[in-house]
Amino acid sequence: MKARGLLLLCLFLTGCLFTINQPLVGPDGTAAFFLDENGRYNVFSEGGTLHLLKGGELIAVPAATVPELGGVADWAPDGCELLYISTRLESFLQTSSSTLARIAARSDAEPEVVLQSEAIIKDAAFTLDGRVAVLRFAEEPLGTLDLYDPTCDAFERVFDDVLAFRLDPSRTSVVALHVDLEGPVPIGRLARWRLGEQDPEILADFVLGEQMLEIAHVLSDKILLDIDPTGQWAAISLFDQVFIDPQAEEEVPALYLVDTWKRRVERLAEIGFIPVFSPDGTHLAYITSDDGNLGVAIVRNLETEWSVRVPGSEGASTCFWLSNEELGLSFGSEDDTQRISVVNLANGERTDLVE
Repeated sequence: MKARGLLLLCLFLTGCLFTINQPLVGPDGTAAFFLDENGRYNVFSEGGTLHLLKGGELIAVPAATVPELGGVADWAPDGCELLYISTRLESFLQTSSSTLARIAARSDAEPEVVLQSEAIIKDAAFTLDGRVAVLRFAEEPLGTLDLYDPTCDAFERVFDDVLAFRLDPSRTSVVALHVDLEGPVPIGRLARWRLGEQDPEILADFVLGEQMLEIAHVLSDKILLDIDPTGQWAAISLFDQVFIDPQAEEEVPALYLVDTWKRRVERLAEIGFIPVFSPDGTHLAYITSDDGNLGVAIVRNLETEWSVRVPGSEGASTCFWLSNEELGLSFGSEDDTQRISVVNLANGERTDLVE
């Protein structure tokens, strides 16, 4: 069970996964994340204050805090504000409430509560028309995706039985992985729904394993799904190895690349999670494992289909793009050696940004 142990070590045992504290980069290159009261980074926030990393300067936003679990959900298209999620727990993996807030990207800004819910708010994103797409998990193992209009406190249901979602680059369409449980085996259906239209467009179907459904409610969306800036590509991480030939020996998440224009699906890696596309959509980065123990980042060129290992990424828990040439990495381990680094992909140099 080494490979499964990798995922548990890198992701599960460091905290709960409702809201991963992965740095999120805005349109102007500013990264947002939470640091604890001592200014230290943790992949899974256990309480902290929002910080912005802009032009090498670390800026605190003192009014934006999370008492327990929390993470940044989305940047507004203009980069002027962002959404973040705060979750309180009654006990391990038992949520008591989640709060979705928005705040301007300034040190003196004050947060505004968008939504409070007794269900887990797993992810949220700004739509182009001013609404907020919200994925929540209540008592059921699968979530519900709604469009929430804060001006009139109204919800519009998009999909039931959802595992993860993303807005496309135009922010006028929702791409979601939802589950069809009516047949002999559960089917994960990747679909695009254009706001205001009636029927979704089916992009790809996957047979889902038991492991996927068992842990879906605690997996952050950022672990599972990303959409590239052109809208052509989707990358999705799924536990489904028992149904795929050749079968993997372990229960691990496999990574798939979906060409939504040509309706073509390719399995990129038998172990792969945290997929993230570069700002120009030409590359895909993700976390995998060489030895079943340590995580390592891989970057794939979507044009040439070549994949390379990122130097200095051994032990990375998550990855994110700071620019087309710079890949950010966050590290977390049981001895609390947590940090955020950046690797220049042209020369391989790695610089620690936050420790």
